[in-house]
Amino acid sequence: MKRIRDNPMMACMVVQQLDDANFAWLDKELATLEHARNGDLIPLMSVMVQRLTSGGISTTEVHGIMHDKDERKVWNAVNAEYEIAPKPSHIHILIRFPKGSKSTLAALSYALGVDEQFIEKPNRGKFAYDNMLAYLTHVKYSEKFQYPAEYVFSFTQNDPTRDYKAIHAERYEEWLIGRATVNKKKAALNIDMLEEMILTGQVMKEQIVLTDDLFNIYSHNARACEDALMVYGERRAYKTLQSLKQGKYKMAVFYITGQAGSGKTRMAKMFVDKLIKESEGYDEKWRVCHTAASNPMDDYRGEEILLMDDMRGSSLSASDWLKLLDPYNSSPTSARYKNKTPACRVIVITSTRDPLEFFYYCKALGGGDRSEAMDQFMRRIQCLTRVIKADSFEDATAVIGAGKQGDTYIARIPATNANSFSNEVSLTYHFEDGEEVPLAEAVDTLLNIVRDNNNINSVPLEVITDDTP
Repeated sequence: MKRIRDNPMMACMVVQQLDDANFAWLDKELATLEHARNGDLIPLMSVMVQRLTSGGISTTEVHGIMHDKDERKVWNAVNAEYEIAPKPSHIHILIRFPKGSKSTLAALSYALGVDEQFIEKPNRGKFAYDNMLAYLTHVKYSEKFQYPAEYVFSFTQNDPTRDYKAIHAERYEEWLIGRATVNKKKAALNIDMLEEMILTGQVMKEQIVLTDDLFNIYSHNARACEDALMVYGERRAYKTLQSLKQGKYKMAVFYITGQAGSGKTRMAKMFVDKLIKESEGYDEKWRVCHTAASNPMDDYRGEEILLMDDMRGSSLSASDWLKLLDPYNSSPTSARYKNKTPACRVIVITSTRDPLEFFYYCKALGGGDRSEAMDQFMRRIQCLTRVIKADSFEDATAVIGAGKQGDTYIARIPATNANSFSNEVSLTYHFEDGEEVPLAEAVDTLLNIVRDNNNINSVPLEVITDDTP
């Protein structure tokens, strides 16, 4: 039986970036790539036709376009949103062959001097070639950049009726109708596929909600998706808890404070972004949970990083805070629908309030002398970072203070209704301030603390090379 790759094709699409290394061509042939980079694809298409002819493969028409305005969505886990990034420029060369042509995949690859993986075969059906023509300008794909028909070059053996602009004018209305069919097929992605993507960690809920195709599936199968998200989160959490019990890591709690507009939130996101990127270098793929101001643990699903931005101490009870911030043990924490057992490696809290004031007014702290409870809170914070406001974020600085136990001292807590100090507690834990440093240096200091807590001795430098905005 013939293998599929040995069956002659009625057409093919060559998709490739214009790098000399991608074409096994002679120097004089490679010179046409420069013409293509400058916007003229005809010399390159002529070389392809000549090479095919020399290989005994005739053609009926060739159409080519440079896709230099394509974009792709890149997920930013820190900001919990997609960012748009440009795709590398590349060509699409559509070639049609007459009946009886020896246009097998292997023969085309050899004649064109292009690896087989960059030669696309048409799908089955009588509209296969028509769909390939439409794809040159993305007519049927509303979410993609719509290229004008004038961007397409045609090499059609002097047949003006097969010039792409003429074909586009004739087929455009039908192609627009076909756009609806394409969108319908996308929406037909089944729930089994999405559940598999969730259970294997390929997508998070934010990505599902922000991706039209996946959201369409989610909207009709919300309970199944939520169950899959919960199961996957529990599995990650238990694996992390197992490492905690085995003493493989110690959770790090970072408290970042500063006046409004100082840049504490941006610094926290810089830090979390670098944590995620570094974890990818160790095949860990840490995720971040952005908590809400109220009921912060409701959306937690086993993420390794908990970002509690602009949080208030009253969001959790004193008991829940102490359980959540315990660096060596993990216990169930209250949530509205089901208590959660956090399995974090890093917790980042940002607030305009000093830690003492933050925790002093948390719920159910109890009356009387609160010194012992406050000392427990201070002991759980590995270091306190104070962001110092500047005229611009780039000039902001920070002071990092490590948590230390020392002699007993008296701390005064501001009253809730005035700037006076009406409460006093007796403490033994405090923070020793270090030097004032730029925020980037402060972020690196926090990264080193996480590495120490997770027994990471070496840093994959190739992972963290870009400057996070």
